[in-house]
Amino acid sequence: MNMVKDLLLSSELTNSSHAGRIVSALSGIAIIGVALTEKKSSTISKWLKIGTGATLVLRAISGFRAENKLLGVNKTGK
Repeated sequence: MNMVKDLLLSSELTNSSHAGRIVSALSGIAIIGVALTEKKSSTISKWLKIGTGATLVLRAISGFRAENKLLGVNKTGK
């Protein structure tokens, strides 16, 4: 468990701002909530929304954004 915590808190992999992480978390939770409450949506549509929301929540937890790494951007101020 400590290894996972260390990985998530590692400054080497964190390249997202605190505000960006909050926005990702809230957006992901909102998308998952919409997917779970929609009644007329197809199963595929629901799973795509849940997957997208989960990806945003994981990005918020880890603080890692692949696009920032590709562009060489570090939003943490380090």
